[in-house]
Amino acid sequence: MNFVNGEITTDAQENNPYVSLKNASVTLSQNIYTCNDSEQRPDVTVTYNGQVVSPDNYTVDYSDNVYSGVGSVKVIGNEIKYLSSCSADFLILPKQAKITSATISRSNEINLKWTTQNGVSGYTIQYSKDKRFKKHVKTIKVDGKDSKTVIKKLPYNTKYYIRMRAYTNNVGIGNWSKTVSVKTKKQPTLNSIKFAKKKLNKSKELKLTWKTDKNCDGYFIQYSYDKSFKKGVKTVRASGGKTSTYKKHLKKKKTYYFRIRPYKMGVPAINYGKIIKVRT
Repeated sequence: MNFVNGEITTDAQENNPYVSLKNASVTLSQNIYTCNDSEQRPDVTVTYNGQVVSPDNYTVDYSDNVYSGVGSVKVIGNEIKYLSSCSADFLILPKQAKITSATISRSNEINLKWTTQNGVSGYTIQYSKDKRFKKHVKTIKVDGKDSKTVIKKLPYNTKYYIRMRAYTNNVGIGNWSKTVSVKTKKQPTLNSIKFAKKKLNKSKELKLTWKTDKNCDGYFIQYSYDKSFKKGVKTVRASGGKTSTYKKHLKKKKTYYFRIRPYKMGVPAINYGKIIKVRT
C-alpha cells in the first residue's frame, strides 16, 4: 500500500484508489448564526479536486453548536473510498439580551437584572437620559457570568433609559434588548438639626446627642474655640443616618463651641444648626 499526494493505492491488479479527506474542502450552507438555544446544523458540501463528494461517502459530526461561540463541523470518511477527515467552523452570535427588572433602591441606585446566556463573554449596558441613546450615554461592561448589577451615583428626579446586549470575544455581539426606563427618587429634604443634650463627665469626656434625620447619610460636626468658627475649626463626620451620639475628650479649662448639620450625597448642603457652648 502506498500513500502519495493524498491518495492511497495498492499493488493489486485492480489498484482501487483511496482518497484522504484531509485534502478536501468543506463549504457550509451558513457561516454565521444567532443563538436560539437549539442546535445549529449547517448543510455540508465536500469537494475534492473540484468534484463534489457524495454524502454517501462520509458522515458529519457537529460540536459546540448550541450556545454562542465557535461551532465545528467534522466530516469523516466512511473508509470505503474516502479516509481520514476534514473540518470547518462557523460562528454563533449571542441572542438578544433580556432585562428582567430595573428598580430604584432606597439609596437612589438602579438595581438591574437580566437573563443570563451560556457561552457569552460579557454584557454591555448603556443608560441615558435620551431614549434614542444619541447623547448623554453612559456605558458599563459586566462579566458573562453576572446576572445583575448596580448603577450608582445618579442625580435625583431623573428618568433613565436602559438597554443591554451580550458579546462573545472573537465571535461577535448580540442585538440590543428592549429599552426599559426608570426614574430616580425625588430629592429628599434635609432639615436643620441641633444638639438635644450635652453631658460632660469628670474625666472631661463630652457626650452630645441629637435627633436623627432619616433622610440623611450622616452628620458633620464642627467644633472650635472661636464662636464665629472663623479659625481653628475641626470637622468630624458621623456616618450613618441613625447615628445620634458623639463623644470627645476635651482639654481642661477651655471653652468649646459645637454645631452640627446632616448631609446626603447628591443633595445640596444645608446650614449648620444652633451653636452650643461647652466649658471644661
